[in-house]
Amino acid sequence: MAKSRSAKKAEKSRAQKEREWDDDASSCSSRETGEACSPNYEENPLEFICEALYEKRASVRESALKILVEFLRSSYRYGECDSWKDTLSQQLLSILRKGKAKEVDLASTSITLIVATLGASDWTTGTVNEFLPMLQDTMLNTKQAAAKASATRAYGMLCYIGSDDSETLQTCIGHLTKLVSTANAAAKSEAFNMLALLLSVSAPVGSHISSRMSIYLQSFSKALDDESVEVRGAAGNALVVLNENFGDIFIEDESEDDDRVRFPQNGNETYSNGSAAVQELSNGAEEKHLNGSRDAQKICKDALVDKMNQLATTSWGDESTGKRFNKKERSAQKSTFRHLLGALGGGAGFKEEKIKLKHGDALILESQSHRMVAAAFRTVFASGFQVHIQHNHLLHEIFGYEPRQEKVRLNATQKRMLLSPNSPFKKSQAQQRTKGRVQKNAAKLSFLSYDD
Repeated sequence: MAKSRSAKKAEKSRAQKEREWDDDASSCSSRETGEACSPNYEENPLEFICEALYEKRASVRESALKILVEFLRSSYRYGECDSWKDTLSQQLLSILRKGKAKEVDLASTSITLIVATLGASDWTTGTVNEFLPMLQDTMLNTKQAAAKASATRAYGMLCYIGSDDSETLQTCIGHLTKLVSTANAAAKSEAFNMLALLLSVSAPVGSHISSRMSIYLQSFSKALDDESVEVRGAAGNALVVLNENFGDIFIEDESEDDDRVRFPQNGNETYSNGSAAVQELSNGAEEKHLNGSRDAQKICKDALVDKMNQLATTSWGDESTGKRFNKKERSAQKSTFRHLLGALGGGAGFKEEKIKLKHGDALILESQSHRMVAAAFRTVFASGFQVHIQHNHLLHEIFGYEPRQEKVRLNATQKRMLLSPNSPFKKSQAQQRTKGRVQKNAAKLSFLSYDD
């Protein structure tokens, strides 16, 4: 006799409950009698993630790393990270040593998020020193593009956050400089971005400062003819940051110095001796080049501005490489180099960027260096950048601001008193900014007057 519909439904429900019971039972650890079940994500997310990172199956570890990245991006998790930092760092270090390419990609992003959440401290310094050799090996030797790019970003960000030693920073800059001559486009773009980030806080040390700066200039200038639009933009950004932080380091007129780097006008021409200098640096022969008998190479500012202007007004095709741009690439390159021309002084002028915050105030980025730092953290935090810019103490310290904790409501009179360009507040703010620019220019002149 056929079963009734209700009987079939009851049997199906009973079978479902049995499967759920089996799943719950299998989730409990069998290592020791009476041990509790595995932690629940809702109750303790990081404990749940740490347990999953011990799994032998790569797919489980990869899923756990994805959850970890999203968890750290979604909000400012200082308390949770501080409680689980040691366990997480050891597991991530193990994954960097033995994991597959996708795991290495996610692990690199995860340790960057943890360090950026916790900020500078003794623990951060120790962790950075522990991770740097592994990340260096990954970014120089791995062949998978996404893993190489993530490791490069993590390497630069950890150096920037966790190291204030000038020698260590210069070592990191040297390894990143090697990478730009051998990496794929994605990793090369990240390497130029991280070079700009580190050069914004670290000046060359020791003798032959001008020669070292010249080698960086040659490397960045050469990349303006790279096939990748992202690499060109990153190299142009690095050039502007270098000029902004160390003064006007170009020669003004091509007739001032015959020993200079010339930009090729088409794909058949080559660079002058500048390429050899860059190759020497990439091969680790920096001191040999710096101690050579000839003077440092120079780059003409007019030629550089002309090159950037050419990139900012490019048509659908690239004359130097013969590559045809799609609409997105063309728009991105024109927008990037128009802005960089303004920052370099060859365009309509630099425009400040404002990042609007939660309670009506705004973070004003007054220099290309600040914009570049903000862009680096925006890449790391992704969709959680606004949350972190509001609550993350590391970002507050870097950009020198304190966000409002509640919205301030002003009437019409108060708005005129505070926000009008002719108000005492705005006039005082303009005077302070002018004073800061004067002091910065004085520091640049003092740096360039150093006789090496």
